[in-house]
Amino acid sequence: MSNGQFERRAETALALAAVAAAFVSFHRWGLGAVMATALVAGLVGMRQRLPLPLVLAASAAAGSALIHFAVAPEHFAEWWGLGLFFVVCGQVQIGWALLLGRLRGRRMLAVGATGSVFLLVLWALSRTAGLPFGPDPGLPEPVSLPDLVSVLLELVTVAACMWAVVAPARLQKGAGFSARLLVPIAAIGLTALALAAVGAA
Repeated sequence: MSNGQFERRAETALALAAVAAAFVSFHRWGLGAVMATALVAGLVGMRQRLPLPLVLAASAAAGSALIHFAVAPEHFAEWWGLGLFFVVCGQVQIGWALLLGRLRGRRMLAVGATGSVFLLVLWALSRTAGLPFGPDPGLPEPVSLPDLVSVLLELVTVAACMWAVVAPARLQKGAGFSARLLVPIAAIGLTALALAAVGAA
């Protein structure tokens, strides 16, 4: 098997694992499932030869995506539109994080940064003035640990995308082993913390 074939198979396996993780986080099946799901967020960024800014961006976006899947059921209980929004957000984020390993251009980075900024602005609006639509328009939502972790991961995604744009030479060099290990471990820990909080809510 050639190196290219192996990489394609590894990417396919990772995509399938991401789908399974999204399903598990959506249903919140206990602490073991929380850890297994969070592990996928780390694996998304742990791929070989990925530059450090992309390791950061992919791991953070995947972690935020899994948190969005995990909180979707409670939002479906409030209003189907909110639940659907969280599912779509999770799908777009995990898809972007997986594609980032193959599509490294400025346009891809701009999509990731813009999407994350949009989610950050929407979150700030929902926690201060309240959303102008939905079941309780104009009513601010309470701040919780899962959404704070998701906001932190989205901020990391924006910063990593900007880093990659400002220092494009960095994209020509893969991250070292320690970075490929430590960054995803941080993403795993933060994602697990948020998912466990959702499960305990």
